[in-house]
Amino acid sequence: MRFGTQQQSLNISLTSIGLLWNIIDFLCHDLNEKIKQNRIQNLWLCLYSSIGQLCVDGRPEIRKSAGQTLFGTISAHGQSLQQE
Repeated sequence: MRFGTQQQSLNISLTSIGLLWNIIDFLCHDLNEKIKQNRIQNLWLCLYSSIGQLCVDGRPEIRKSAGQTLFGTISAHGQSLQQE
């Protein structure tokens, strides 16, 4: 998350958003059973929260990329989240 909010390089921020997508994708595909058992649910929600915070970044490019990533990951993997 901190890489996404740094102000020196736009490319580092954009890359961090892509890495968050990769982590979420990994958790969904490779650890889906553990997610269903609520073992890493908090980590999953923390990742979504990190992307959500980047959606309100002051730079339009970061907001757009984070928004697209957030909606894309929720569309692709949101069903893995449990309702409590």
